[in-house]
Amino acid sequence: MVAPISGLTAAQMIAVEGDVGVQMSDTERIIFNLEFDRMMALNYKERTIVNLFKKHLGYIYKSCCMAKKEFDGVDFSGLMPKDGQFGWSPIRPEHILGTGMQTWRVNVTSIESDGWTDLWGTSATKSKPHEDALVTVVGMANYNGSPKSTALKHTIMGTEYPVVYFEPGIRIGNISVIDIVKPYRVLPKKEFHVEVKYDRTGLDELGATGVTFALADYLRTKSPDTEA
Repeated sequence: MVAPISGLTAAQMIAVEGDVGVQMSDTERIIFNLEFDRMMALNYKERTIVNLFKKHLGYIYKSCCMAKKEFDGVDFSGLMPKDGQFGWSPIRPEHILGTGMQTWRVNVTSIESDGWTDLWGTSATKSKPHEDALVTVVGMANYNGSPKSTALKHTIMGTEYPVVYFEPGIRIGNISVIDIVKPYRVLPKKEFHVEVKYDRTGLDELGATGVTFALADYLRTKSPDTEA
C-alpha cells in the first residue's frame, strides 16, 4: 500500500473502519488518501479552508466508511465513480437546499426580534439529505464581502448543538471561514435543522463547507435534490 499523503496511516484507517463495522479495500484507502489533496486543490484556494478540511480528515474518512455501509458495501471510487460505485464531492448548495438552489445567497429583508431565523429546514419540517447522499459538514464559509450572519444553531439527527458565535472573527479578523468546533454528518434521509442569527438586512451567503459522499448517479446529475 502506498504511503498516504494526507495524514492518515493504514493503521488509523483500519481503526476507523473497525469503529464503523466496515472494511475498506486497499484500493479504496489509496483513493481516499491520494484524492483528498487533489479535491482540495481543485475546489478551494483559501489556505484556511484547506486547513479546516485537514483538521477533520479522520472524521471525513469515518464518513466515507459509514457511506460504504449505508450504500450496501459498494466500492468507493473517489471523484469519478462509475455505475454501482459511490464517490465524493465538495458540498454543493443543492445537496443541502434542494434542486435548483445553485447558490447560498439569501436576501435578508427583515430581522426577527431576537435575530434568529431558519436557514435550513424549520423546527416543524426538518431538511433531509437525499437517500443516495451522506453529507459531512466541517465548517461554514460566508461568500459575501459584507456578512450579515453572526451565529448558528444546529440540530442534527435529533442532537442539539451549542450556538456557534463567529461575529468577532468576521468583524475583527476579517475571517470568512468559520470553524464550527465539532463537525457533523447527516446520514441519508435523516433530519437536520439549522438556524442563523442576522444583525442587519441585506445579502448574505453563508454556506456549508464539507464533503458529500453519494452514489454515482447522484453526483452526475446536474440538479441533485434533497429528500422530500
